[in-house]
Amino acid sequence: MWSEASAWFERHRATLAVAGIPLAARLEPDGGLMCTYADGIIRLALPDPTQPGGQLRVALLAGLLGLEPEQVVWLFRTQLPRLVAHEIGHALRDEYGAAGSDLWTEERAAERLAWLLAHPHVPAATRRALLELIAPVALRLGGLAEGLGSYRLRERARELPELRGLSPVEPTSESHRDLSTFLRVSVAWAYFDLLLEPEDNLDDYRTDLLVAR
Repeated sequence: MWSEASAWFERHRATLAVAGIPLAARLEPDGGLMCTYADGIIRLALPDPTQPGGQLRVALLAGLLGLEPEQVVWLFRTQLPRLVAHEIGHALRDEYGAAGSDLWTEERAAERLAWLLAHPHVPAATRRALLELIAPVALRLGGLAEGLGSYRLRERARELPELRGLSPVEPTSESHRDLSTFLRVSVAWAYFDLLLEPEDNLDDYRTDLLVAR
């Protein structure tokens, strides 16, 4: 899984370079539970059962998400393009001096780039399979209201039949650091992105999110 993630990192870097958005950060494996970015380094903690600590990460995530271990491995493997792109989003905001103190704002910015870079590489059949897997997880975790309240395309999402009548609740800034809240909201956002077809491009992303304010 690490070699696949590394390949996606280089592929995304090339796509960004063509769009005139150079990336200086480097990629490293991490032994923790969460993928992170700090000080020019993107660290990926992957649930790869063939690697040291990977089996434990698979078991922990399976328990948190309510999935079978093999479903967790499949989910992360199919979402590698998005996972890598999300952390690149954090790196770019830092490199351009555009990152702010509101952590949910930073997550939305990273998710926008994640969708832009990953969506073209996810076949329709895989999207349907992901939606079938993620929808019940999102409902089970109970984060749809929080996810809707903080979603970057909130108004469009509110019109979806699946979400109509749902009252959005904005999570507090501090709740970003709470693993259960972060997990609920992240899964809800992934679910919404699978339901929607956002219209977006890298030029607009750069103008909106990579200009320091």
